[in-house]
Amino acid sequence: MNYTKHFIDAQKFNKEEMFVQDNLLLETIMGSHCYGCNTNISDFDILGIFMDRHVDLFPQSHGLIPGFDEIHHFRRKEIKGPDKKIVLPNGRDCEGDWVSLVSFFYLAGLKGSIPFIESLFTERKFVTHGTDLGWTLRDNRRLFLSARTFHSFKGYAAGQLHRIRNGHVTGKSDNSDRQISLDKYHYDLKMAYHLLRLLDEIEQMVTINDLDLQRCREVCIQMRNGEWGDFDRLEKHFNNKIEDVERLLLKSSLPMQPRAEELHQLLANCIEQYYGSIDKTSKGTEYISARDIKDQLDRIEQKLGS
Repeated sequence: MNYTKHFIDAQKFNKEEMFVQDNLLLETIMGSHCYGCNTNISDFDILGIFMDRHVDLFPQSHGLIPGFDEIHHFRRKEIKGPDKKIVLPNGRDCEGDWVSLVSFFYLAGLKGSIPFIESLFTERKFVTHGTDLGWTLRDNRRLFLSARTFHSFKGYAAGQLHRIRNGHVTGKSDNSDRQISLDKYHYDLKMAYHLLRLLDEIEQMVTINDLDLQRCREVCIQMRNGEWGDFDRLEKHFNNKIEDVERLLLKSSLPMQPRAEELHQLLANCIEQYYGSIDKTSKGTEYISARDIKDQLDRIEQKLGS
């Protein structure tokens, strides 16, 4: 059973959102589990990709005119937070995020969204549901990497360091578990291990154009256990690593811009494989303007009068 089914059984999806269950292309476990840093009490995070509804892709074939008729697009569903997450049969908490295929291509391929990019690089054992199209996405996962992805990851890593530094200076956290870390080690170890992981993923992008989400697993576990070093060492490591990867980017084979044309073609192929060709999904009627009709009537009149 995939995890989406658990959320549906828990009545977290309304009637219109039930579409996701039958049109799920890919579902994978994310978070600490896919990074290899989970403990025996770690929560579960899952991410699912579903095919867009036919009406969202081809509204005209449903009698709707974009820009005139009100079309309620269904692109994403998030179930996160203490009041929304579910409890699995094993007693663990679980949060979920589901995104339509078109939105996934836009957010991952063109914008470099970190969780969406990472969802294509989780180890096979963490994929809890995969259709042929879902595996096609994973087979083409490197198409989603570009300098845009690099800068997205780098920017998030910089923001992460800023938050860690803020906690280091103030000694305050709004999370009780993380406050324990601050009190003992003077900085947030969980945030810090994610920072180390992000830096390693950035380095992988510019050196091998690929991602192994568990490559720095041992280092991250050292950080999580308080065995890595103090905040000053972390900040120095960040600055040195960023300097290194920016230099490596200049001679990397990583494309400077997203592979928009290739991604567009892959997306079009996926949609056609699922729903059939665009010609088959349309009504097959030819557009005829009012001027065309008038010209044809004039010609008929001329023939009748001759």
